[in-house]
Amino acid sequence: MEYREYRPEDKHILNDLYNEVFDRERTLEEWQWEYLDTPEGESVIVVVDLDGEVIAHEAMIPMRFHVFDKEYLGGKIEDAYIALPHRGKKVFGPLTEFCLDLSNERGYDITFGLTARPVNYRLHISRGYKHICSLNAYLGVFDPAAVAADVARVLEFSAPKRLAAKAVLGLLEKKFARATARHAEGRDTYEIETITRFDGRFDDLFKRFTSGHKVITIKRSSEFLNWRYVDNPYRDYGIFAAVADGELVGYMVVATVTREDMGLTLLIGVTSDFLVLPGYEAAYPSFFRRAVEFWRLTGADMALNWVHRDGVYSGGFVNELKRCGFVSTRGRYDIPYFVRTLGDDVEIDGLYDIDNWHVTQVFGGAWV
Repeated sequence: MEYREYRPEDKHILNDLYNEVFDRERTLEEWQWEYLDTPEGESVIVVVDLDGEVIAHEAMIPMRFHVFDKEYLGGKIEDAYIALPHRGKKVFGPLTEFCLDLSNERGYDITFGLTARPVNYRLHISRGYKHICSLNAYLGVFDPAAVAADVARVLEFSAPKRLAAKAVLGLLEKKFARATARHAEGRDTYEIETITRFDGRFDDLFKRFTSGHKVITIKRSSEFLNWRYVDNPYRDYGIFAAVADGELVGYMVVATVTREDMGLTLLIGVTSDFLVLPGYEAAYPSFFRRAVEFWRLTGADMALNWVHRDGVYSGGFVNELKRCGFVSTRGRYDIPYFVRTLGDDVEIDGLYDIDNWHVTQVFGGAWV
């Protein structure tokens, strides 16, 4: 068994194995975009080779981090998976160590991840990652019958549970419909633009967001945002920006996605990213009016938004979720966020203080 770096001839095998493990239909174009065509260059990609057969994979996708007044090269740990016949053989531990060591050699300073899979969570905590917060899920229901039927099918509900789920979801849909109807009658405080491509104004926005504040987050340069959203071959996004007195003061990105890896056929509305300057939280009502319209037009059966509910930089977002009729799932679908440094020379005071972080779903996988 050999732990080695990815070779170009591995990509077809790795993509086929990914689709088999996660029950998806990712294309080679999507794989190339996600791992090789990032603004920071190629990802660190490692595999397990068993007698010439690639049986496991893990990667570190490079992303530039803003940490207070400095920049660091960060890496998102991504897509740890193994062929079914080889599970339970303690392959992942050494693979993760190899990925971390190689990333350290390549100059990565910080590594982070989001995972809802308990086995992956335990693995990374044992490798020195610290769980610093969870993204909390807020639910809005457009089509309760569709949601109830699909969830009941996947979870194999009994007939009484199916009826109970349909009844609860029906009540949630009525609450959501009433709240969004009232919300739709509001007026915009700022001018709202629909964005087709990010320009230099977004670089200036990020500078204003971080200037004078103790902020730790992925650097939202226009180059990064165009790669992540505009050039993303996985899906199309709704991108909205707020303008006050001729200057950008915030943006929000939304999408409608599927979760084939969970066996669901539902269409799910999500908020992929948001960033609003302190003092301009009045942009959120306008953003959510357009988000709900986007999700309805794209056929979403439900909307599920993840956010750190106690985040310093996400308070306005959470308040608007509640005003729109979204309800907390009370921890049932929360996603842990963890982070660690790499190398002996990287010590950052305040790195593990969640009050310094602006964490959104952009920290998650390319599916959102």
